[in-house]
Amino acid sequence: MVIMEYTDGTGGTVQNSTLDSTGTTVTSEKDQYNLNVYPNPFNDLVNLDFTNDAPGNRVSAEVYDLTGRIVYRKEFNNLAAGRNILVLNGIEQAKATTVCLVALKVNGQIVRTVKLLRNNRK
Repeated sequence: MVIMEYTDGTGGTVQNSTLDSTGTTVTSEKDQYNLNVYPNPFNDLVNLDFTNDAPGNRVSAEVYDLTGRIVYRKEFNNLAAGRNILVLNGIEQAKATTVCLVALKVNGQIVRTVKLLRNNRK
């Protein structure tokens, strides 16, 4: 998995993923989903560009604050197999949070988790 514009100067890790030696891309064992998240940092809109491996998968996205509280959830039905871009719009509940996590779920299982930074400047 490659996440464009993702950096973590501390060399930290993300659930199900680890930073490579450059600190700018994230790799994972579950390559079939190929998740790209942008923009990062974000304001109120985030795009999840990923590859759905089969039609009929139940796909959802959840955004968590750092206390583990879900601040946004959206389900996507009837996605075609192949490349899809999911738009998470209006993540208002995360306004007070500068760092949050977005989890991509397929058929109830988290397949990717990505750290997002909120741009509080408009």
